[in-house]
Amino acid sequence: MAKMMNSLNVYLCIQIVSLLLLVQAADARVNADLSTGQTVYVPVYSHIYQGDRESPIYLAVTLSIRNVDPRMPITVLSADYYDFKGNLLKRYQEGSVDVSPASSIRYVVPESDKAGGSGACFMVAWRSDGPVNPPILESIMIGTRSQQGISFGSRGQVLVEGTLEKAPTDGQDKILRMAEEWVPALKSGSIERNMAFFTEDVLVAGSGRDEVYVGREKVRKLLAHHMESFNITACSFRVRDVNTMKDWAELRGEFRAVWKPKKKGVAEEKEFSNYVWVLKRQADGSWKIARFLFYPAE
Repeated sequence: MAKMMNSLNVYLCIQIVSLLLLVQAADARVNADLSTGQTVYVPVYSHIYQGDRESPIYLAVTLSIRNVDPRMPITVLSADYYDFKGNLLKRYQEGSVDVSPASSIRYVVPESDKAGGSGACFMVAWRSDGPVNPPILESIMIGTRSQQGISFGSRGQVLVEGTLEKAPTDGQDKILRMAEEWVPALKSGSIERNMAFFTEDVLVAGSGRDEVYVGREKVRKLLAHHMESFNITACSFRVRDVNTMKDWAELRGEFRAVWKPKKKGVAEEKEFSNYVWVLKRQADGSWKIARFLFYPAE
């Protein structure tokens, strides 16, 4: 009898342990489906092609971000729109946006905006204060041509779990605003307005040029030469990437401009360059260019 009871106790212990393991496995599966933040890639199409001649059909794009958690809000940190070459076209948020439980937000790329191409995308970063059901991110494309219409959608693909490396920081936002002010400053022709972008020990250097300009005075003379000799037109600056680390940052971008000479008989100069800025954070929290490097773009 005692032997039978011992066998029964062992059997019951095995069953209890097995049940506990099943419960833990079920909890692990449930928790694995939850998240506290992600970076998500959402495919979109500003146009697609039809026929043997590949005639484009232009589309309006709607990005839908749905918080499907019934209890907790999420915070959308960024929603950035990129073209088919991976160039940043537009940041659809200047700061974070809270999305309440079971609610949604949307962003629209109009049909007239053709810059994205057939391989465009949104990169969306979000976070939450606790584990939640990950939001559903969808893109819906709609277009009409003559009496025909076309519509279809795409779902987002998670790129990063946990730390959201692609979400813009406060420092990155300040640098991007600084970059937006760069072109208006050049067009103004004001040397002082342009000099405000540089640190005291600034260095400027370009590919194919022997001379390196070190210090504000030499950079001022370089700027004065350009401002006095040329008018700048068709000027644009597209930021490709910004990386920050404590008090230092790196910005990479593409610059295009036409330098029209003020003297007759001198040929205009067309510039298409890659710019690399090494920036240093100032005591007041602003950023200034410490190293300015440029080289021809392909």
